[in-house]
Amino acid sequence: MKKEDLYELHLVDGLKSRIGSQEVRYKVVRLRETAVEDEMIAVEMAERLMHIGGKPTLVLSDDIYRMALTMRHVEKFTMPGLEDIGLDLLDLKLFGKLSPFDLHRIEERCVLIGLAAQVRYGLLSAADFDKLLSGEPAQEVTPSPRSEGQTAELDGDGAPHQSGPQLLADHSVQRP
Repeated sequence: MKKEDLYELHLVDGLKSRIGSQEVRYKVVRLRETAVEDEMIAVEMAERLMHIGGKPTLVLSDDIYRMALTMRHVEKFTMPGLEDIGLDLLDLKLFGKLSPFDLHRIEERCVLIGLAAQVRYGLLSAADFDKLLSGEPAQEVTPSPRSEGQTAELDGDGAPHQSGPQLLADHSVQRP
């Protein structure tokens, strides 16, 4: 069985494009890891100048930023017999021709690429990565912040002698 390439994704609907009068769909996308420069470019793409209270203000659209950053993960769209559409030719208008389903699949794959990088750099164990892919939680998470502060652990004496952050609840203990 052939091992799946993490950086290559086959789309369902494909990226719509026109060659002459004929519509074609690029159904394979080659992805890549991004760098800080890609994040900066995505911010620039998502910024809009608006007049708020009579003053010109730069406003950042979260939705456009998310789409722009996803687009920056694309190395190229390919289709046999046609020239590739590389990142240098992509803009938000062309990228917006994807179906919502294909966009979601690309976003999911970008998350996997990010998680694989965390495994490679030792920030995430391979076992936790496998658990995430299977849908199991990687570890038990306790809700935060705790409303009782650290006092529950100290029999109600407060926590001035304990290191770490303290909550107002630590100092509002009623003594018997």
